[in-house]
Amino acid sequence: MFLVPILGHDTTLLTKEYGFIDGFMADADKETSYLYPVFLVFKPEDLGDFQDFVDREYLRTSDLVLDYDYDGGFVVLVYQFPDKFQKDYRRFKQGKYSKLSLEFSARLPAYEKSSSGNNIPEMSIQRRIILQTPEFIESMMEIVGEDIMKITGECWSIPKMEDETLDIGKLKRRLKKYQLGNNNT
Repeated sequence: MFLVPILGHDTTLLTKEYGFIDGFMADADKETSYLYPVFLVFKPEDLGDFQDFVDREYLRTSDLVLDYDYDGGFVVLVYQFPDKFQKDYRRFKQGKYSKLSLEFSARLPAYEKSSSGNNIPEMSIQRRIILQTPEFIESMMEIVGEDIMKITGECWSIPKMEDETLDIGKLKRRLKKYQLGNNNT
């Protein structure tokens, strides 16, 4: 939600064109020597088109440092987070969203489709979190049941490394469960 757009990607486009699934800060099955990695997981339908995308990415940015496959058609691209945003990477990891730099914040989506289904765009969740909008704080208090701002000074929880770590077996089970749920409707 916060890191992938900084790599220069529109997640909606990545999902539609290349089968993007999610981004992570680590991979449980792979050691890495990179201090600020971002792991993008894909399950592409057309491997030829996807390989063309990967080739273009290696030419576009030196931040793409590695790619590898998992059984079942899953591909992982590993990026080293851009040098100028590594302080923001650390702040994100610490849950200090309101302390993210202006340059970093400007690269995040400003608006998203309305959750109510109308055609009026809404401020993105990332911006609501960074700006700590009163209505977002209020809705989070209702969900959490307490004033999260008093606990953390932020209106969104600190990322849990367990959730930010790719576990390919867990991801495959989650996707299978999701697909089974969609087939029953």
